[in-house]
Amino acid sequence: MTYAKSSLSTLCWQKILSQLAHGLLCHSQMRIYSALTFFFVMILLTACGSPGADGLSAEVQNQVDQSETPTPTPEDPGTSPTSPPAAAPDFSAQCHIDVDSDGPNTQWVRMEICRLVNVARAEAGLPPLTLEVQRTQVAQAHAKDMYVNGYFSHTNLSGQSSFDRLRAAGITFGSSGENIAKGAGSAEEIMNLWMNSEGHRANILRSSYKRLGVGNYKTRWVQVFTD
Repeated sequence: MTYAKSSLSTLCWQKILSQLAHGLLCHSQMRIYSALTFFFVMILLTACGSPGADGLSAEVQNQVDQSETPTPTPEDPGTSPTSPPAAAPDFSAQCHIDVDSDGPNTQWVRMEICRLVNVARAEAGLPPLTLEVQRTQVAQAHAKDMYVNGYFSHTNLSGQSSFDRLRAAGITFGSSGENIAKGAGSAEEIMNLWMNSEGHRANILRSSYKRLGVGNYKTRWVQVFTD
C-alpha cells in the first residue's frame, strides 16, 4: 500500500508538472505569436506608408524633377540646332491700322491679337487676315458696350446680333463670325482661350474669312470675321 501511495503521488505530481509545462508552453507560444504579428504589421505599415503631406511632397518633387532640363552628356548631345531657327512671319502689314483707342494699350493689343490670329492660320496652312478699320470699330464698340452696360453676349441690349451690327455700319459680307471673351489677361492668354475652344478656333481658322476686326475694352474682348 505504501508503494501504491508513493506511485500515485508520483503520477499526480507528473501530471501536474506536465499540465504546468503545457500551460507555460502555450503561454510562451502566444507571446511569440503576438510578437511576430506585431512585427509583420509594423513591416506592412512601413512599406505602405500613409497618405498626407509625405505623398504630396513626393508628387510635387516628381513634377519639379520632370520640368528640369537635363544637362547634355557626350552620350546624349541634346537637340541643340546647328543653325538658328527660322524667323517668325511678319504680319505687321496686315495688322496695322489707325483707329481711335479707348486706352493707352488698345491699339497695341488689337494688333497683337491680329498677329496671333495670323500665326495660328499660318501654322494651319491658311492665308492671313487683314485687320480692317470698319470691322474693328464695330468690334470695339461692342466690347465697350458690354463692359459699360454689364453684360456678356453676342446680342446687345438693343437686340442686335453681330450680323446686325455689321450691316448697321454699312459693311456687306457673305459670311461672318464673331468671337467674344470676358476677363483680364494678356492678348496671348485670351487667344489661348479662344484656340482651346472648338467653336472659337473654327472661326479663327475658317478658310473663307479674309478680314478681321478686333475690339478690347478693359475685360471685354471681341473678334469680328468676314469674307
